[in-house]
Amino acid sequence: MELPHPAPMTASAEAHVAEVTTTVSLAEVSDSESLARAIGQMVDKARAETIAFEPSVVAVTGVRVFGERVLISLLFADADGEAMLETLRDPHEGDGGPPPDPPGTSGAVFPQLRI
Repeated sequence: MELPHPAPMTASAEAHVAEVTTTVSLAEVSDSESLARAIGQMVDKARAETIAFEPSVVAVTGVRVFGERVLISLLFADADGEAMLETLRDPHEGDGGPPPDPPGTSGAVFPQLRI
């Protein structure tokens, strides 16, 4: 069986992508509004204390309850990193590769928060 060759990626010397996992007490998250506030605070804190670039996109990549904590994984990418992620999502763009995402699916790498 022949494996498909990945599409060549354009070289970008400064593509930045970082995933940060952070946590909040389950007691602080009682409804969707408090969860949204907590995520906003975690994004702000991670931007200020963890990453050293200005992101153009932030995405929640996972939420998991572990004991009395809610773990939230956040993906940060600058414009070049976002373009790289899109290339990884659709490596066959322009080469007649796999069909587009079926109707009703997101088509995005991750649900994104534009900033």
